[in-house]
Amino acid sequence: MKNKLLVATVFSGLTMLASVVQADATAMIGGVYTFNGKFGLTAKVLSDDQKDTFVATAGATYYPNAREKVDVDVGAGYNFSSDIVIGAGWGLFSSQPQLTAGFADIKD
Repeated sequence: MKNKLLVATVFSGLTMLASVVQADATAMIGGVYTFNGKFGLTAKVLSDDQKDTFVATAGATYYPNAREKVDVDVGAGYNFSSDIVIGAGWGLFSSQPQLTAGFADIKD
């Protein structure tokens, strides 16, 4: 229950932060691989929606085949020109580095 509350709190905070910052934030959906061998599905908020731009990321990941099913993460990534985002981050619950790839609504 605490994990769900923390995830909801993080997303609420990110939503408020996105409304204050100058750049237009966007969302990303994709996959995650952690260095301890877990694969997961992730949803993240990206700090900018422009193509060919470095971004900060924050989100939550669901690991269907793991003991700890949910993780909250922060990181950095790159918005490519074809709506693809590649990034790296740190899982706050798992204390593990992770690689992320996914799709976002990126503007020209």
